Amino acid sequence: MGLKKENKSSSPISVADSAANSPQTGRLTGFGYGIPKAAFTPPSVSFGNQNLGTTSATRSVTLSNPGTDTLKITSISLGAANPGDFKQTNTCPAALAPAAVCSFTVSFAPTAAGSRTASLIVTGNLNNIAGSTQAATLTGTGTTLSVTLSPATLTFASTAVGSTTATQVVTVKNTGTSAVTLTSETITGSNASSFIKSATTCTTSQAAGASCTVSVEFKPAATGALTASLSVADNATGSPQTVTLTGTGH
Repeated sequence: MGLKKENKSSSPISVADSAANSPQTGRLTGFGYGIPKAAFTPPSVSFGNQNLGTTSATRSVTLSNPGTDTLKITSISLGAANPGDFKQTNTCPAALAPAAVCSFTVSFAPTAAGSRTASLIVTGNLNNIAGSTQAATLTGTGTTLSVTLSPATLTFASTAVGSTTATQVVTVKNTGTSAVTLTSETITGSNASSFIKSATTCTTSQAAGASCTVSVEFKPAATGALTASLSVADNATGSPQTVTLTGTGH
C-alpha cells in the first residue's frame, strides 16, 4: 500500500510485583503512519439551464488534503454519463501536501437537450490505497432555442393599386425549451412597400411554448404579381425566420 513512516514513538512501562527486583521495566515502541485524503469544495456544482451551442460562465471548485500525509495525484479526469459536456482546468500539483489546497475552473457546454451529468475525478493514494478516487458531481440542463412561424405563406387576393386588404395573421411560436429574445419583425424583399405590418402582440422575451402574432395587410403599389417576406429576427437557431407574402395588384 506504500505506507509512509511518519514518526517513531516510545513509552516506558513498569510492572510491580513481589519479586526481588520489582518493579520490572520495559519500553513500548511503534511507528505512526500518515494518511493522505482528498475533499472537494463544494462537493457538487449545478449549472442550471444552458442553451445548446453556448458555454456557461465558469464555476470554481477547490481540492484540499485534510489528511496527515502527502496526497499523490496520478490523474484528473471527467467521467460518468456526459463528460464531454463539461470542461475543467486546474492548478493541482502531482503532490498535494497536508492542509494544502488547489483549484479547478469548470464550465458547462451541453451537447444535447435535457439533464446532463458528469463527475470531476481525482485519482491518487487516498487513504494510502493506490488508485483510489474522490469525485465532485457536475450537473446541468441543455436547453434549445427554436422559433416557428405559421403559416409559411400568406396569399392575398387581387387588389386594386392603392387599396388595402383585410388583415392576415402570422403566429410566432417559441417551440424550444428556453425563453427566446425577439429583436424585430420587418417586411423585406423586392416588393416590401406593397405589404404592411399593421400590428404585433410580440414582446422582446418569448417564454418557452408561448406564441404571439404579427398582422399583415396588402396594399399594392403596382400592378402584377408582387412578393415580399415577413422576417422575424431573434436569438434562436435559423434566425431570421420568414414567411412568404404574395399578392397581385390590378
